[in-house]
Amino acid sequence: MSERQPNIRVLIAAKDRAARDHLRQVLTAAGDFVVSGVAVDGLEAVHMAGARKHDVAVVMLDLPIYDGLATTRMIRQYVPAVKGVLVGNGDVGSTLTRQAMLAGASACISTAEIDSALASVIKDICGPPLPPPAPPCRIISVTGGRGGIGKSTVASGLGLCMHQKYPGKAVLLDMYMQFGDISTMMRIAEPKPLSELTTEKIDPELLESYMSEHESGLKVLVAATKIGPLDKLSGDLLESIIHELKKNYRYVVIDLPPLMHEPVLRVVSLCHELLIVANRFEVQTVRDAKKLIDTVAPRYIPWEQIKLIINRVSRHDSLTQSQIEQAIGLNVAALLPNQRNLAGDPMRGNTKLAKALRKLADKLDEETFTLDALAAEER
Repeated sequence: MSERQPNIRVLIAAKDRAARDHLRQVLTAAGDFVVSGVAVDGLEAVHMAGARKHDVAVVMLDLPIYDGLATTRMIRQYVPAVKGVLVGNGDVGSTLTRQAMLAGASACISTAEIDSALASVIKDICGPPLPPPAPPCRIISVTGGRGGIGKSTVASGLGLCMHQKYPGKAVLLDMYMQFGDISTMMRIAEPKPLSELTTEKIDPELLESYMSEHESGLKVLVAATKIGPLDKLSGDLLESIIHELKKNYRYVVIDLPPLMHEPVLRVVSLCHELLIVANRFEVQTVRDAKKLIDTVAPRYIPWEQIKLIINRVSRHDSLTQSQIEQAIGLNVAALLPNQRNLAGDPMRGNTKLAKALRKLADKLDEETFTLDALAAEER
């Protein structure tokens, strides 16, 4: 049997005895309230609100000294824990309701509604607190101007790093409808592809049923296991999937194909970071990266949320870092060394590539922590 909730303490402020008695009678009859104070004017109401513990102040509009709006505003300013209900004379229109909300009232009713609505209104505004919001989630997409430059290696490596930092709170999404590599790289046998979804109504249980698990415990979603239409997964569906993932994960890492069609662009617009992969030994990868960035920024994602990643770095490269930065117009965020004979999991072993991917993950996570701290300070 659940424990009965304590009575709600109500401060009444009304100039006329008849109005004060009526308010007391209505609240007493409801059985869930205790009148914790009675004021005859705005000045008394403000001082009483701060002198004793009240949950709610029911304030009539026509109070002397300070009218109901001014009284509500001062109570809200000096005793913010006390919620205000402003009672207007006659009909309450949109203008008074707006003024009441600006003054900090939680509700505004008319005198004609006291008998029928006052008790329920107070119960509504004093209901149980909402659950805390889900932890912040960051969407990181990895793409590039062409295939074969190691995008999937970077995406899978970052997914594994974030899972190591936040066990069970990172997920890897392979968005390739054609020739995706994630399931092969991660040695995931017979993944259930999202392309088999027959509904665009996404819920946690449905999404969980499509997840595969890497040996590390990292959850993986795969768009397709067979070649299919590029728009098989609509932008609306992908947006629903990402919003659902944000509720339960700290990081969503997406292996994004270099195809600038509506579903991909929709995902780009939802990203917090877009990592563009290129290399230093093929001029064309740099040119393609530049074209891709010019397509998505700033229309779909701000410039400052794009990071340039140079993959497969070796001493035999034909381009320098400064040449690439000058050509693209972005500073290089990370240099990832070339890993010979890489087969599968890029984090397997303490290789130079694994160390570089961990360093990149640390950098991204540090930036996320800084942004979260700044947001908390602003709140």
